[in-house]
Amino acid sequence: RETYVRFLELYGDCYELLAKEFPEITYWEPGNEFDSSGSLHPIGWTNGSANVFTESERARITADLCWYANRAVQKADGKNVIVFPGSMMADATPIYLEEVYNWISSKKIPTGEEYSDTNTWNYFQILAWHPYPSSTIEAAAEKCEELHDIAVRNGDGDKKVWFTEVGFSEHRFKYDQNLIDKLYLELFNTVKERLTFVDTLF
Repeated sequence: RETYVRFLELYGDCYELLAKEFPEITYWEPGNEFDSSGSLHPIGWTNGSANVFTESERARITADLCWYANRAVQKADGKNVIVFPGSMMADATPIYLEEVYNWISSKKIPTGEEYSDTNTWNYFQILAWHPYPSSTIEAAAEKCEELHDIAVRNGDGDKKVWFTEVGFSEHRFKYDQNLIDKLYLELFNTVKERLTFVDTLF
């Protein structure tokens, strides 16, 4: 625990330094795809190892990192914003996101502080997902709605949602550019007409 808390403090120091050095940057994403077991590793992890964090463990680490990063960038400038580490939208992502909210409401974090913080706005202000449709736009839209429903149930229905990554990997669609063109149009229309909670798409 002592080593973990020291790491969290250094993480915060790093973001405070970065935010002060680069005041032109106002959006900060303190990590990426932590819903994947391949993104956060326990000590002793090696590629292919069964020694991985559970969804709940990754969720706690994510929440802690967001809290420390948010406090840090806010110290530098109150206009700074934390974007939730973009989720890759795996099968277990809804479990992971629910666990993030469970930890925030548990009154057990932020780790290393003498108090708890149950205000989600002190962890992140924007939600971020990476929908890479591998089958249909419909399936991707349903997963987005499932994740948004979790946010709504936990009082975050008014937070912006960003797609910080989205697209159609050519190898998954046999390099068929005409098909990919059609899928992009369907995706944009689906976001505009159905996924109206999405604020920005990259």
